[in-house]
Amino acid sequence: MGEPAPWLAGLLDYAAPAALGGCRCGPRSFACCEYDVTVFDGHGATEELEDGGRTVIIRHDSATGPSSGTFAHLAGMRVISDPSWELAPRLSAIAGERARVFAHAAKSALVDAEMMAIRGRAALSSGSREAPFWLKCAAYSLARAMSYLAMEEPSPAHAMAAFRAMPAPAAGDALRAVGECLGLERATPSLVSRMARSAAGFARMAGAGPLAVAAMEAKAAHLASESLLADCHYYVGHAACAALRARRAYAHGIPDAEYHALRVALDPEGNAQRLERHAALIGAAAEGMAARAGWAAGRAGPQD
Repeated sequence: MGEPAPWLAGLLDYAAPAALGGCRCGPRSFACCEYDVTVFDGHGATEELEDGGRTVIIRHDSATGPSSGTFAHLAGMRVISDPSWELAPRLSAIAGERARVFAHAAKSALVDAEMMAIRGRAALSSGSREAPFWLKCAAYSLARAMSYLAMEEPSPAHAMAAFRAMPAPAAGDALRAVGECLGLERATPSLVSRMARSAAGFARMAGAGPLAVAAMEAKAAHLASESLLADCHYYVGHAACAALRARRAYAHGIPDAEYHALRVALDPEGNAQRLERHAALIGAAAEGMAARAGWAAGRAGPQD
């Protein structure tokens, strides 16, 4: 995997330390994948840069209290710059506690899956049209927990490839639950094309920058061109759910324009009985994963 390329360090002009994360640090990436950089100054809006056709997304965070609430995404990062030699020892310490860090992240993801499923059930009970969206979010949280339990940082564009590489007992019921709840078997070239266009449109509505949206479209197009239709369905739906959860502006429900974009992007189930089954599947899979890991169901572990 090596060190980050020198050109990347040359783009950054920060006094704070910076590191490369995401799929560019792992065993799986596409030529169209963006470079996911974190600057550890604790604050600031997300920035986008382009250099020679390469997209760089720059986020700002803290190495001692990351905004995600877990330290798992820091465990595999590679230092780009560290003027005061503060970041490298911190990342090394996190990597040394990798098992505990990933276990905590998995617990948090399972709790999140349970909470999203409860929200979905409540929406079903009230007759809300948004119920399928929250159950999709729950399924993606369950998938994220699977990745963490396998000691992998979740990477949505490469998640299905990672799941296929897992030993059968490690994925098992949870992967089947995720596949059914997301409707991956429905993926066709025309469907994933419509989903990708709508997910890009919703991401723009939710405030995503043009380079981030372009990177999402490029990865969806790559997966579709390789006939990885289930992978494309998974990735596009994940992008739409991530944008939905980042929106945080729905006190009175999702506005019609955004709802209709999400309805295409998420390919939701319309049958109430099947949605009830999906909620039950997610709950049972989360309970099973927690039991196999020796955790009390529905409880997150101590904070790192």
